[in-house]
Amino acid sequence: MPVKTHYIRCIRCGHLNPFKTEYLTLCESCGRKLENNFPDWQKNHPGKTVVDFKKEVCVTDTDQSASSSSQTNYRQLFTRGVLAWAIAVLSGLILGALIWLPDKEELFMKKKVPNDILSAEWIWHSTGMPPMLVSLPAKPEKQSPIAPAVLTEFVEHAESYRYRPSSTLSVMVDYYRFKQGVVPNPEPVAHAVMKQMAENNEIKFASCDESPVMYLSARGINLEGAFHERGKLKQYRFVIYTYQNAAYIVRAVYRNTDAASVQTAEKIMDSVEIDTEMKGV
Repeated sequence: MPVKTHYIRCIRCGHLNPFKTEYLTLCESCGRKLENNFPDWQKNHPGKTVVDFKKEVCVTDTDQSASSSSQTNYRQLFTRGVLAWAIAVLSGLILGALIWLPDKEELFMKKKVPNDILSAEWIWHSTGMPPMLVSLPAKPEKQSPIAPAVLTEFVEHAESYRYRPSSTLSVMVDYYRFKQGVVPNPEPVAHAVMKQMAENNEIKFASCDESPVMYLSARGINLEGAFHERGKLKQYRFVIYTYQNAAYIVRAVYRNTDAASVQTAEKIMDSVEIDTEMKGV
């Protein structure tokens, strides 16, 4: 069994002095007196021997190894703890930002409409009966329809779709079929839609120009202007048609700072058709 080496630690400089003689009183590193030397310690502990001193005061190689291991483990635990805390704080900040950010989708979207979108091959999207046809650059995503509150009790069936290629353009396509005996007019439907937007999305309309439109037998209204949404100025163009017991709504919201967005919105809105004669495309 290996013999343990005993040391007296200097409390001033931390040096470990090998305890080779009971008369060791000075640190071999800094030269100052060892406060825990054996002669002084024995005065305060009469009857105690060198063996007791080694057990109670001195440190050994094993003690040093355990201490070093303990310090290493502590450092590792401390480092891991700090890292875990940093990750938790960062995750909390990101989660908080996502919760409170007004439009979280914009974080993960293109900032502008691609310039080549106008020359790409578009598709016709059909909804309702008789069908409304809208030309779009891509298939729109189906949404859960939310009819304006003042119309809800009269709506029998609803469909809603959205196309949003970037943070600068959003197009909504809605269809409402009303209950038997309810014949909607475009103006009240348009005002109900705008009221719903202002209430649900913190929108303040800055301007609105209205003009009547017709497509075959379907009456409609065209709305154009601008609004502020959470501090951002956006432009819009809506068209609302009614025919028999149905209402058709297409809404384009865009930023005029993006030329491709403006041109795409205009092309979409100009393509709207109500196929009252059921001719198809």
